[in-house]
Amino acid sequence: MAKYTYLENKSPTSQSDFKDIEKERAHVLATEAVMDLTKKWQLTEKIAYKIGEEQVSGFGFTKTQTWLWINRLAYNIDKDWQIAGEYRILTQKQAEDNKQGVLIELSRNIGEFLQVGVGYNLTDFNDDLTHLNYTSQGPFIRFTCKFSESIFEKRQTGKK
Repeated sequence: MAKYTYLENKSPTSQSDFKDIEKERAHVLATEAVMDLTKKWQLTEKIAYKIGEEQVSGFGFTKTQTWLWINRLAYNIDKDWQIAGEYRILTQKQAEDNKQGVLIELSRNIGEFLQVGVGYNLTDFNDDLTHLNYTSQGPFIRFTCKFSESIFEKRQTGKK
């Protein structure tokens, strides 16, 4: 899977922002691949790149380049339960800043198409470069809906 996003944010004139960022423009490209190594083990790789420009009050635009790389290894305990761990690296080139950490998650399949997970993010950043947040550390709940051709096949055979 791949996703491209163009982001353009302009702060309202009446809004006071502690960051003093008046405008932001960015291109974000993200790609993710999932591979079943065995029946029990699954590897997911995600990489995202953001090239952007920010204008701080009183200054011109500053270019930024940010990279995110996530390595996720999951183990299927049985057909309904999965445990996973992620290793995340966030790099901001201009600031010469590198953050890294881990995330753990336990999830359960609810029916055929829904997975509910609970976990803990031990990093202080999220995985969305369009709205990067440095206060994301802590517990979380994740809902994942799975779509496949079988959903539509079952629906069509049910109509006959």
